[in-house]
Amino acid sequence: MLDLAFRGRLTPLHAVGTVDDALASIAKCRGQLPGADSGRITYEGGLPFSVPEAWVWRPLRDVGAVVGGATPPTGVAGYFDEKPGHVWLTPADMRKHRRGKFIDRGDRYLTSQGAKACSAQRMPAGSVVFSSRAPIGHVAIAACELRTNQGFKSVVPYSMAMSDFVYWYLCHAAPRIDAMATGTTFKEVSGGFMSGYPIPVPPIETQAQIVQQIESLLKLCDQLDAALARRDNAQTRIAIALGRALSDV
Repeated sequence: MLDLAFRGRLTPLHAVGTVDDALASIAKCRGQLPGADSGRITYEGGLPFSVPEAWVWRPLRDVGAVVGGATPPTGVAGYFDEKPGHVWLTPADMRKHRRGKFIDRGDRYLTSQGAKACSAQRMPAGSVVFSSRAPIGHVAIAACELRTNQGFKSVVPYSMAMSDFVYWYLCHAAPRIDAMATGTTFKEVSGGFMSGYPIPVPPIETQAQIVQQIESLLKLCDQLDAALARRDNAQTRIAIALGRALSDV
């Protein structure tokens, strides 16, 4: 389903607006992020698949800032707390995450001292967090301002209107990114790799349609799974009842 969506097979080919409108919106928002590179960057690598002619491919760094993370010295107890503080994520938190596409906490928080003691950059709500090692490819949208450790290469979209689109695209791209990771002790993807990884950019209207189609279809899949589970439970109950009835004969 995700593959069809990002190949443009689930949306009308003739969308309202153009890809130039989408690129102009990104460019307008891009200067609002401190430290953003305002230069024009194009992707020179190979592309994963073909997309409609009305779309364009761009490296991720063209649609958002790719942000790593950091960990304060772990031997200092005053840098960490289990009580709410500065939200800080590790890949282990992502592995255990079962609360949908949004995430708002990990197992531990950073204290103010811990946050100051490391270079973990604050990312605003709407950022798309992506675990880049141990394991690679867990994705979520930040429901609040948060930080991560160094096991992430997250994307802060220049236009937060693209958060859902970037989220679903990275869900789709995760297996391919994992397959291209390198490392001896454990596989990892670098910030440079993620910055250059290609993302298709459709017109703004088409982006919204893709997100809507994906989430509508996933909802239908969930409903189908629930119906199948109810059917299986009913069949099991019938089989048990028949077994008891026959044993009484």
